[in-house]
Amino acid sequence: MLSNSTPAKVEGKSPQKTEPPAEGGKTNQIETAGGTSPPEKKGGMMTYFSGMLAALIVFALLVARDMSTLAGERVGGNYLTKSDKSRKADMYEEAESIWANGAYVDAINSFREYLRVFPGEYHVHKRIAEIYEKDLVSFRAAAMEYEEMLEMDIPPARWGWVAIHLCNLYSGKLDETDRALVLLHRVADECGDTPPAAKARERLAKIDAA
Repeated sequence: MLSNSTPAKVEGKSPQKTEPPAEGGKTNQIETAGGTSPPEKKGGMMTYFSGMLAALIVFALLVARDMSTLAGERVGGNYLTKSDKSRKADMYEEAESIWANGAYVDAINSFREYLRVFPGEYHVHKRIAEIYEKDLVSFRAAAMEYEEMLEMDIPPARWGWVAIHLCNLYSGKLDETDRALVLLHRVADECGDTPPAAKARERLAKIDAA
């Protein structure tokens, strides 16, 4: 069947040019500068970076462990210190409560238990001596407690005041003047420029002037 339409224009295409085969297996393609690396080089770099990553992870874990241990020791140390302080306070308050109820001997025993757990507490020894002297009116027992306090490692001024108080017991209630004089001389000679030493020298001067 005939048609009045104009035949479609066929685009002209030049025939593809066939390249001759390259000699010796070479081609005319130019390798780009960003070409892929050989598989061996890729594998080496991956191994290197993997090793570095593993080393960093191990280092971070070690640092974290050390920090955790240090923090734990600090927290533990604070806890133990606080626990000891709380226990001291509880034991002391219990002994004072027993004393307040008039059970003086039981109070002394409670203070003794405190000293068994926390030895060398000056103020507890002093409290026991006070109970003996003022509540039980046992001057000999009080003197023995003060004598024990003089064996403690305490500052010279504190040692001197304990000795002065013991001198008062010796020269007064116990009627042991000679022991009082010996101890007064020790305070005057061994306590330097402390207030109890000055008081001891003053008393000795009055005794000498009498």
